[in-house]
Amino acid sequence: MSIIIKLRQYTKQRERRWVNSMVWMLVLSGVGLLLLVGTGYAQQADEVVLKHRGIYDEVTTAYQKDRYTLERPFVRVNPFGNNPLVAEVRFASTRNVKVSVFVKELNGGYSRTDYKEFVKQHRYPILGLYPAKTNEITLVATDRNGRNFRKELTIKTDALPSDYPAIGSELKVLQRDQTKLRSGYYFIMLVKRKLPMGAVFLYSAIDSTGQVRWINTELKGHFFKRTQYGTMLVSLENTANLYHTDTIYEMDDYGQYLRSWKIPDLVHHEVYVLSNRNMLLLSNSKEYIEDTIIELDYKTGKVIKEWNVGDYVPATRDPLPGYTHVRNKDWAHLNSLDYDESTDLILVSSRNQSVIAAINKTTGKLAWLSGPHENWEDQQRPYLLKLLNTNLNNNNNNNINSTAGIPEWHWGQHCIRALPNGRILVFDNGRSRSFSFAKKRYAFQTYSRAVEYVVNAKNKTIEQVWEFGRKFGHELYSSYVSGIQSLPAAGTLLINFGGITKDYLGNPVDDAASYNSARIFEVTKDSNKKVLLEVSIRSGDYTKRYGFRVYRAVKHPTLHF
Repeated sequence: MSIIIKLRQYTKQRERRWVNSMVWMLVLSGVGLLLLVGTGYAQQADEVVLKHRGIYDEVTTAYQKDRYTLERPFVRVNPFGNNPLVAEVRFASTRNVKVSVFVKELNGGYSRTDYKEFVKQHRYPILGLYPAKTNEITLVATDRNGRNFRKELTIKTDALPSDYPAIGSELKVLQRDQTKLRSGYYFIMLVKRKLPMGAVFLYSAIDSTGQVRWINTELKGHFFKRTQYGTMLVSLENTANLYHTDTIYEMDDYGQYLRSWKIPDLVHHEVYVLSNRNMLLLSNSKEYIEDTIIELDYKTGKVIKEWNVGDYVPATRDPLPGYTHVRNKDWAHLNSLDYDESTDLILVSSRNQSVIAAINKTTGKLAWLSGPHENWEDQQRPYLLKLLNTNLNNNNNNNINSTAGIPEWHWGQHCIRALPNGRILVFDNGRSRSFSFAKKRYAFQTYSRAVEYVVNAKNKTIEQVWEFGRKFGHELYSSYVSGIQSLPAAGTLLINFGGITKDYLGNPVDDAASYNSARIFEVTKDSNKKVLLEVSIRSGDYTKRYGFRVYRAVKHPTLHF
């Protein structure tokens, strides 16, 4: 696998330029609030961020104690103690050079990263190391005259955590079409379930051969969002319900937590980064949980806007069968959001109501509602989308378009994604497939699928144009979590059946606390729906109420954020 990317050069001066533009005015150690003059805003920096700044200073001091060159570079493995498959390399050169980093792969090839700036002070992350291995690295420095200078070194890494699925048996590649599969890495929000309701978070990245090439041993919760600014938004702590958190961190390639934001009403499930770096987040109201959207100011850390979904979907509406026990608290269960800049619409998914709401970000007005038409009040009915070409009771109709599949609503859905021209992607979990207890489908009668719709907001219609997964039936029924990602450059979709739940006999159930497993596909987004990659993550013992789930899976061409 050969990946060539252009990255901003991280020099010592740039890493610490905030020091030159800011004056420390006040440190309230109990609260962890730093007022930084020169940036024009108050930024939160908790103990974790301060600790990582201290680690950065310690590493810098160690580097400055000696003279490190390309021939004898400074190397620190796992510099911030949270990623055993990352190393930091530093050295100085007497002339301006640009550097390429090569990591030898198991197949004998190399992954390659090119840093394009000509500089004398060098600091680079070395990513893509293999666990429990002496990795072979080559550094190539090139001056402005095209002359190359090489240095070969080895970096030894530790083994993966003991809870990680065994590579080749518990985590294995079932199908792989390397001739058509584009290079890249699959970031998986992997969790090992443990009794009674415990969990071990194993957020990591694998390559197309199923080898682990990146892992963070500290991340928890549902935040694992790559930004367009070379960082990732993550969470480290969670509350009693496993995935709510009051703090979001911004992390760089080295694993350093650069800054943090504290949110009083907690956040959960998902974050969307706007073009001005502000964040759209799912949060909680004072009365209920998982029913609110907020906009968080990147600079100040303040909530500057709020949308309560109860203003658009009545909290008194009955939830799907199976979720009625939470109607008094978690009536909505918002689990995904996206933003379409072309229409200024926030799309938000309510699992328990089996509805997707489109809200105008600027005006706060409801644009449309997508989902089954049962149990709505009169004031919502004008916003309900009509599902075109419905043929819900004739699954054997030979005239059904094989690409689009049988048109059907999404039920208990996760992971909505806005595409151009009014298209949306949804992971349809398939929970109950009815609001009626008499007509509900049980786990052995239903299925999960990835589905694409086209929304005509003016005519209030929605048309199903593509689906994948129905053919597996209850075998891959994922009662919860799961996701979908569009990869337009490759013409493929990444589909994560992340919460396949079985009882002790291997039968499908709706109990998230039962045996868990996951199946991930990359398929062509055409009528052929050709599987280019299929990965299975599961243990072999159905009789134990644990296993592995994957909340989300996303593919990126590089391990660099």
